[in-house]
Amino acid sequence: MSAFQAPVRFFLGSNTPDGFVGTTSTLYTSDGWRVFLLKSGAGTGKSTLLRRVYDRLTAAGETAEVFCCSSDPNSLDAVRFPDRRLCLIDATAPHTIEPSYWGAVEQIVPLSNCMGTLYENAPTVVALTDEKRALHRRCCRHLRTAASLLSDSRRIENDCLDREKVCRFARRLAISEWQSEKSEAQSLASEIRFLSAFTPDGWITLYDTLQALCPRIYAIEDEQGAAGSLLLSELEKAATADGKRCIACPCPLFPNDGPEHLLLPELGLAFTTSNSFHKVDFPIFRRIHASRFLDTERLRRHRQRLSFLRRAAAEVLREATALSAQAKTVHDQLEQYSAAVMDWQRYEKLADELLQNI
Repeated sequence: MSAFQAPVRFFLGSNTPDGFVGTTSTLYTSDGWRVFLLKSGAGTGKSTLLRRVYDRLTAAGETAEVFCCSSDPNSLDAVRFPDRRLCLIDATAPHTIEPSYWGAVEQIVPLSNCMGTLYENAPTVVALTDEKRALHRRCCRHLRTAASLLSDSRRIENDCLDREKVCRFARRLAISEWQSEKSEAQSLASEIRFLSAFTPDGWITLYDTLQALCPRIYAIEDEQGAAGSLLLSELEKAATADGKRCIACPCPLFPNDGPEHLLLPELGLAFTTSNSFHKVDFPIFRRIHASRFLDTERLRRHRQRLSFLRRAAAEVLREATALSAQAKTVHDQLEQYSAAVMDWQRYEKLADELLQNI
C-alpha cells in the first residue's frame, strides 16, 4: 500500500498512545477561508471527490497540500489550497468537524444524501463498525506500550544529556541559518502537521514532502530521541519568535513532546530525526549526532537495557501494525455495503455542482 502521490503530503492525523490525534482544527481560520466539509459514510466517494478537486485545481496551476489517511495512506482526508484560502475536508470520524461559521466559512457537502439506507444489513454493519473500533483501540494500547518502553530509553538518555549544550548549539545554529539574534519580527505560531503516521504498513514518514519544501535538510541522528526532541524544540522557539513560518511535526508515539520534524519552507530548511524506526537514508545537507551532547561513557553502561527496550518496542509495534491492517480489512468490508446503496448519478451531480462552486 503506497501513499497517494503529490508534491506536498501530510497525514491529517494518526493513531497515538492516547487514541487518534488529528490536525483538522489547524487547517484554516475564519479569516477569508472557504471550507467544504464532506459528510457521509465509508465507501461513498469522499476521497474520490477530494482527488477530483485536487486534479482540477493543480492542473490550473494552484498550489496544494494533500492530507493522506493514516488508516489507508492511498486515501485522502483533505486537500488545502493556501493561495486560494480553500480547503476541503473529510469531516467524519475519527476527524469529525462541525461548522463554526455556517455558510460564512464552512459549508457542508452532504454526500450522505446520495446514500440509501442500510437497515437490511444493520446487524452486520453495526458488528463490523464495532469490530473496527475495537481493533483501533487495541492498536492504540499497543502504541501506548511501545511509547512506555521508548520513554524509558528517553529517560536514560536524558540523564546523560547536557541540556545547556543543546540549547547553546540551537542558538548558534539559528543565528547561522537565519541571522536572527536580534530580530524584531512579530512572532508566529507553528503550524502543526503529521509528517509521520502509524499505518497498516507500519511507520510511514513522507520524506518526499520534506525534500520538496526544503532543499537543505539537517538529520539529527538520535536513537533514543531525548536530545533531538530538545534541540528541535529550541529551534522551533527560535524560529517562531523570529517570525519564520514553521511547520512542526510531532511524533505519533509522543505527540505532546517536541517536534520530530521541523520545516521552515520559506527558508528551504528542515530538521528531521533519524533512528532505527525511520532512518534518513537519502542525501542531506548535514548530519548532527546526538552523541556530541551526551556523556557517552555513562550512556554506554545502559547499552544492554537500551537494546532490550528497542527490541521490545519494535515487537509491540509489529503487533500494532497487524491490528491496524485488520482494521483496514474490516473498513474495506464496510465500504462495500455503503457503495452498494449509493445513488452514483446523484453523487456525480453533487460533485459537478461542487466543482463549479469552487
